[in-house]
Amino acid sequence: MHGKNDTPSTVVWRVIALGLLSGLAAIGLEGCAGGNYAADDALASRIDQALLVTDELNLSRIEVSVEPGVIYLSGMSDDHESKVHAEQVAQDFAEERKIMNKIEVDF
Repeated sequence: MHGKNDTPSTVVWRVIALGLLSGLAAIGLEGCAGGNYAADDALASRIDQALLVTDELNLSRIEVSVEPGVIYLSGMSDDHESKVHAEQVAQDFAEERKIMNKIEVDF
């Protein structure tokens, strides 16, 4: 990498350039690891829609959010059966994601 004719300032500029490129690469990789937020939002919407079409149970007070690797269910349900059913609906979409069911039962 170093040639015979390199001056100290040329070497310094190469080090600076290498550092900048490394930093940009790290930022790019971090963005990839952060997940696809649009896809997470779309999945949350699909689960919301599936919960709303359930005729036999009132699941309209349940909120869904998705983060990389996790589906979160929160809000209120009328009974334990509704809470369990909401988790089963989310499980249909989960693939490799973990379900965190934080729905509270409103007696």
